[in-house]
Amino acid sequence: MERLSVAIADLTAAVDSLARSSALVGAAGSSETNQIAYSLQEAATKLGMSVDTVRRAYRDGELVFRWRGGKYYVEHSELVRWVRSWDAPPPY
Repeated sequence: MERLSVAIADLTAAVDSLARSSALVGAAGSSETNQIAYSLQEAATKLGMSVDTVRRAYRDGELVFRWRGGKYYVEHSELVRWVRSWDAPPPY
C-alpha cells in the first residue's frame, strides 16, 4: 500500500511538472499553458505508464480525450484530474 501512495504522489508531481516543460506544445499548436495537450503516447510516457493503461482509462470513461487536427489528445488539466482522482490507500 505504501508503494501505491508513493507512485500516486510521483505521478501527480510528474503531471504538475508538465505545464512547466517548454518542450510541450498546445493542442492547437499554441504554446499557451492552459491549452497544453498530449497524445496517447506522450501522456503514457510522461506518466510512466503503458499506452494500454492510458487507453484502458479512456475506454473505461476515466480519462477524456479530445479530437483535434486528426488526432486524439488529452488536455493537461484532464491528466491532473485523472491522477488526483485515484484513491490513495488509507495510512497504516
